[in-house]
Formats: sequence, C-alpha cells, structure tokens
Amino acid sequence: MGKAVCVIACLLFFAGNASAQNNTTVKQLRDNIRQLDQRITDLENEVDGMTQVTIPGDLDIYMDEDDPTEPGDIKVVRGTLLELDDCDAATQWSVHSGAGVTLALDNTTLYEGTGSIRVTVPDGITGIIKCTKSAGSWDLTNYKYLSVSLYNSLPQANLNLHFGEAAYNEQNRGVFNFAGGAWETKTWDISAIAAASKNGVTIFALTLPANGIMGLPVYYYIDYVFSDPGPSQIKAFDGDRVILLYPKFYRGTYTGTGVDNLSITVPRKGAPNRIDIVRDEGSNMVTWIQGMDAGDSINIGTGTITNGVKTVSDGSFTVGVNAIVNTSGDTHIFTCFWDD
Repeated sequence: MGKAVCVIACLLFFAGNASAQNNTTVKQLRDNIRQLDQRITDLENEVDGMTQVTIPGDLDIYMDEDDPTEPGDIKVVRGTLLELDDCDAATQWSVHSGAGVTLALDNTTLYEGTGSIRVTVPDGITGIIKCTKSAGSWDLTNYKYLSVSLYNSLPQANLNLHFGEAAYNEQNRGVFNFAGGAWETKTWDISAIAAASKNGVTIFALTLPANGIMGLPVYYYIDYVFSDPGPSQIKAFDGDRVILLYPKFYRGTYTGTGVDNLSITVPRKGAPNRIDIVRDEGSNMVTWIQGMDAGDSINIGTGTITNGVKTVSDGSFTVGVNAIVNTSGDTHIFTCFWDD
C-alpha cells in the first residue's frame, strides 16, 4: 500500500511539474508574440513616417551653393542670393513720406543678424520707407524674386513693395495684407519685369499704413532684403559625378518684340546646352547647341543663321532679330534641354 501511494505521489509531482513548464512555455510564447507585434507596429510607423514626410516650400532652410561631396549624398542647392540690405545698420534707410513717421535701428526684435529697422507710423498715417543703395546699383536682371521680412504686432492692410532705378515707385508689387504677431517674409516675383528696368536698381521701398488702436502708433520691423535667382536644384553625388535631379527639359513661350537681344526667362536652374525655337506662324525651327558662336543657330530649313540665340546663361537666354526667333507680336515656342 505504501509503495502504491509513493508511486501515485511521484506521478502527480511529475505531471504538475510538466504542467508548470508548459504554462511557462506558453507565457514566453505569448510575450514573444507581443514583442513581435510591437516591433511590426514600430516598423510600420517608421515606414509611414518615411513615405509621408513633406518638406514645406516656405520652410526656412539654409541652402548653400556647394555640391554634395560624399557618395550617396543628396542635397538641396540654391543659387547665390543678392543681398540688398541685412538691416544690421540703418545707413541706407530713410523716410520718403508720412507725417510723423520715424525710423531707427533696433537690436532686440530680429529676424536674423544683429539688427532690424524699426519704423514708427502714427495712427491713420501711411509711411513710405526707402532703402537707397549707398554706391552704385543692384543688378536684378538674373533674379526672379525680391523678398523682405516684416514684423508687426497688429494686422494691417494695403502694404506695398516698390523698387526703381531713379524713383522709388517705378515698379510696384501691388497691395497685400499683413497678419501681424509674427515675422512674415513677403516675396515678389519680378521675373516678368524687363531687364532694362531692373539692371540698375538704386532704391527699394515699402508702403506701410497704420491702423492703430485708440490712436496709438504702429511699429513695423524690417529685416533682411534680398533677391533670389529662382528655383533651387536638387543634386546627388553617385561617387563619380554630381547629378542634377530636376526635369531635363522645359517648354515655354514668349512674345517677340523685333528688338535685338530680347531676354527670355527660363524658370529652371542651370544653363541649357540646347535650345529649340519655332515661330507659331512658321514651319522652320531654329536650334542652338552649346559651343556655337554667339548668335549662331541652325535653321533646319536653310542652314546656319547669325541672329538666332545670342547668349545663354543660368535661367535665361537672349535672341536676335531673325524672324523665326523674334517677330514682333508673334508667339514663339521654345524648348530648353539640360545635361548632367
């Protein structure tokens, strides 16, 4: 009887021990599955983040002009900015008009650098503030945008930007509103303005109206006025060469003037290495290929001409007076091609 009890007790012990081991194994499996599920979720979130990230166009990122240098690097590259004034001094600034309007250098409310131009405009008054180049002029021929950063604590309406070669208001952006309470960079597309009207700019100006509260003045802060050559480039270095990651051709139109050296703006970075032009009322096409003499182009119908494409640069080209490329009042269709 005693031996039988002992055997039964042993069997119960081993059975219980095996059950405990099985329970431990099941718990471990469940824990492993939970950990695996969590890892899968983490990976899915990472993939979603990688595929859904968007860099907004107005994000203030410093984009220098240097090419990427390490294999596999991809880099946003922007052309050289033309600084009209960094506003770290008030030497180029003056009040053009506005009763009681004053300006001074401010070193506390800044967008960048060490200073800004603080303009005090009495309530109900509109002030016009000028930045006059101290010597020489600014050549904006190859620049597409003109920008300035502004700060004001109150919403304002009917602001304006201007520039000119002799008078402050030869070119006008058109009125815009100002939300107030934060720095805002206002950008003016100047690409359609004729080169002859922006190659000797001496004055940049702002119209600053004041709609104060309880008769109090309005304070504007102006910082960093610059001109931008246009779209940035995306470049990649594959270990052997730098590759430009943008469309390799662009098609557009322009209206002929019949005047020599007509300038056409191309909204792409880099100088094209081939340009095709056709007049919408004619059947022939003119082709320019990099390396040709200035003015030389190939007329597909008759051969070489000398008043076709004359100069080609970063973001623009000029044409002569050949009828295919520059008939006054006619539309001309052009296609630009780039190489890596």
